[in-house]
Amino acid sequence: MKGMYANAIGEFQIVSTLVGNSPYGLGDLGYAYAASGRTGEAAKVLDELMRFLRQGDEVQYDVALVYHGLGDRKQTFRWLGQAFKEQGQACRDLKCEPVWHNLRSEPRFIALLKQMGLEK
Repeated sequence: MKGMYANAIGEFQIVSTLVGNSPYGLGDLGYAYAASGRTGEAAKVLDELMRFLRQGDEVQYDVALVYHGLGDRKQTFRWLGQAFKEQGQACRDLKCEPVWHNLRSEPRFIALLKQMGLEK
């Protein structure tokens, strides 16, 4: 959130190496790539997340996070909706997580929070 994307990317790459063939941390890595303008790497992370999704992993929230970094609000809300349907627990911090701050006044975000029972 401080814009220190190079540092964040380095840390998320370490996490990715440590967890091996796992989607853990990929959403954060993809978001950092996207937010820093490294859209090619963000697209590769999306491809990897889609591979995990096809294998049955619940990565919808992570996909939404990468699209959010890319500035694609349509896809961000599509995947946040899917995340809530498929992995409701993953969205529990949606209201307070700083990464979503610029969407908080968006009617779709408010509606999603209401649907989740988090509007208050």
